[in-house]
Amino acid sequence: MPPRRNLALTVGIGVVVALAACGGASDDSPSGVDAAAVQDSNRGDAVNDPCYRELHDPRNGTSAEPTGLARGVGPVAICGAIEIDHPGGRFLDVDQYEIAVTLGGNAVVRLVAPGASALTRVDLIVNNASGRIATGRVVGGLGVIVLPLAAGSHTLVVEAQGSASAAVPYQIEIVDDDPALRCPIAGDPRGDYHEADERAAGNRANDVVSVRTEPALLTSLTALSTDAPELTKLAVSSGGRQLIDGVSADVATAGDDYHDRDTFAVYTGQGTNLLELRARWPGTSADLDLFVFEADHADDPMGRPVQLVTGELLVTAVKPRTLYWIWVGGSTRSAQLPAAYTLAICGHELALGAGFSH
Repeated sequence: MPPRRNLALTVGIGVVVALAACGGASDDSPSGVDAAAVQDSNRGDAVNDPCYRELHDPRNGTSAEPTGLARGVGPVAICGAIEIDHPGGRFLDVDQYEIAVTLGGNAVVRLVAPGASALTRVDLIVNNASGRIATGRVVGGLGVIVLPLAAGSHTLVVEAQGSASAAVPYQIEIVDDDPALRCPIAGDPRGDYHEADERAAGNRANDVVSVRTEPALLTSLTALSTDAPELTKLAVSSGGRQLIDGVSADVATAGDDYHDRDTFAVYTGQGTNLLELRARWPGTSADLDLFVFEADHADDPMGRPVQLVTGELLVTAVKPRTLYWIWVGGSTRSAQLPAAYTLAICGHELALGAGFSH
């Protein structure tokens, strides 16, 4: 059994095609889908001017700044900055913006902050009247959340930790989204990698991460010392797609909110800074969830899946040339297992500099 930590893969990194700001996959994507149709792939969906400008930075860390923006049809943009002269507690800066959603629908909330890479951590958060509904990690100056926005008041939050020598400008954009176009699984494809037969290990050989979702999301390494991510030797290049076939087995829960838990080690390509993951399985009796972790960071998931498509969808910013753990779990909400599944992983490269203004 290979060690579960400090894993390394020897992989061939695919060709990377640089794209325009807020662009997406190259036209040679093996998905067969027009890349221009995918929402993070459109040149014209970025609004750089006009842009609502942050007004109350010393105060909007404790109460949301009323922007007067109404999100209906079409894009909304907010321009602000992570300031360095009024830190509070563990945060370098916290900015909150109140917006009104007048027409509900699927959206992508995207934060671009080219100077944020040196900060320890930046999170993009969406709240509604009931509390937090989505969190997106800002990685390498990019944060992306795909979610349904219902009509009503929402607050967009930027939380920054670390230190900087100068203010870090950022832009938040909200644009329409069609989740069905994200990393689609068409027909009945055969995977590029097939889950190893782990029946001899009681279907626990690749568990790796324990996940609780209630009352709050809590993830950690399992108590086992013998499980490890499967070394797929897959690399997801910009414009590329990889498919994994697996089975979520009918086994007793090991104490968290899942039955079988499958973990696959996948490398990002040399320019890949965004991953789209989509899982599909037959029928409605099973309920599977997806999570992404940077390797050896089991306590820090990259976003949460959404049920905007048949199956599960998760979109997250990532680091290029980095090993990630892709996790699939059969929820205790499932009426029946086992469930055979196909997992599609699509890579994109979004250029951050062009068109940014603040």
